[in-house]
Amino acid sequence: MACLETTFAIDLLRGINNEAKEKLTLLEKNREVLTISAPTIIELISGSILTPRIENEKEKVIEFISSLVILGLDKDSAIKSGEIEAELIKKGEKIQIEDIMIGAIAKQNGEKLITRNKKHFSKIAGLEVEGYWFFITILVSFKYYLVLLNITMEPITVKFENEFIQYIEKIMKKHRYATKAEFIREAIRDKIKYLERQNLLERAKSLYGSSRRKTTDEQLHKVREEIFEELEKELS
Repeated sequence: MACLETTFAIDLLRGINNEAKEKLTLLEKNREVLTISAPTIIELISGSILTPRIENEKEKVIEFISSLVILGLDKDSAIKSGEIEAELIKKGEKIQIEDIMIGAIAKQNGEKLITRNKKHFSKIAGLEVEGYWFFITILVSFKYYLVLLNITMEPITVKFENEFIQYIEKIMKKHRYATKAEFIREAIRDKIKYLERQNLLERAKSLYGSSRRKTTDEQLHKVREEIFEELEKELS
C-alpha cells in the first residue's frame, strides 16, 4: 500500500511534473493500493480554495481523492503523532504538525509514503519513504521593457533542491500564486525588466554624457526609441 503525500498529490493535480506521473504509473502497474490521509485532504482543499486563479480546483481535488482509500487520524495514529513530535523535538528536528500526522498515519497503517519531499519525511524514524525527481517545465515568453518582441516559446526544464522548493512554496502561498510555473515565469519577466531598465540608464548616460545638465522627458523618450529600434533590428 502507498500513501500519497500532499506534494505528490499537488504535482499530479497540476500536471507539471512528468516524474510524478511516471511514479503513479509504476504504482498502478505494481497494483499498489493507493491511499491518502485526512490531513493531506485538508491541505489540498484549503489550497484549492485559496487559489482562485485555477478554475474548478476544488472539484478537481474532490474527484482526485474519490478514487483513493481515505486514512483517518484515529486514536492510535494520534498517539503515534504525539510520540513522533516528541522524538523530533528532542533531536532538534521539529517539523510541521500536519506533516507529523501524515507520517504517523502512514506509519501506523504500515504504508510507504510517496512524497516529493523525501528528505523532510525521512526525519520520522521507521517511516518508509519513497521520493522522485522534481522537474518544472515552463513555457517562457519574454516581454521586454516598453516593447513586446515576437519570440517563439520553447520549453525549459529547471531542477531545484527540495529546500529551495519549500521556500518557493512558502512565498507562493503568501502571495497566492496558483502554480510554480506561473511564479517562476513572473520572476523571469521581472528580472528581464530590471536588466532592461539598467541597460536603458547606461545607454542614456553614454548618449547624453555624465554632465550635470538635466535630461528632459523628451530627451529620455528619444533615447528609449533609439534603443528599442536597435533591439528590434538585432532580433528581427
